[in-house]
Amino acid sequence: MCRLVRECVRALCAGLPPMRRQDPRVGASIDRIRRADDLRITLDDIAAAVFLSPGRLAHLFSQQVGLPFRRYILWRKLARAMLTIAQGESMTDAAQAADVADAAHLTRTFNRMFGIAPSAMMQGEFVEIPSPFEADG
Repeated sequence: MCRLVRECVRALCAGLPPMRRQDPRVGASIDRIRRADDLRITLDDIAAAVFLSPGRLAHLFSQQVGLPFRRYILWRKLARAMLTIAQGESMTDAAQAADVADAAHLTRTFNRMFGIAPSAMMQGEFVEIPSPFEADG
């Protein structure tokens, strides 16, 4: 599947894909966020853990990830909510898993980000698509 996605991206893009290396501190930041049980993690917390100033990490993070730090954290929260919904849990459980105030807040935020209510996801089946950017195993 990863190979198919890469080939589609290559076919749609003009020229060679850009080659860039991710700063290891940004990679370590993303790993810490992915492993965090509590997503109320702050830029200051992560910056201290990877030995950067918050301003420098914010700049590198936005440049290399393509999203500001807080927007990435919000995206991770909503991804957790989606996974919780996909497991058949309630909206309240999804809001709790996503570290948002309540189901109403989750619905508003989800709708603002994706243009649909999270409850619409409860009606379908889920298929996990691996990231096309990770190496084939």
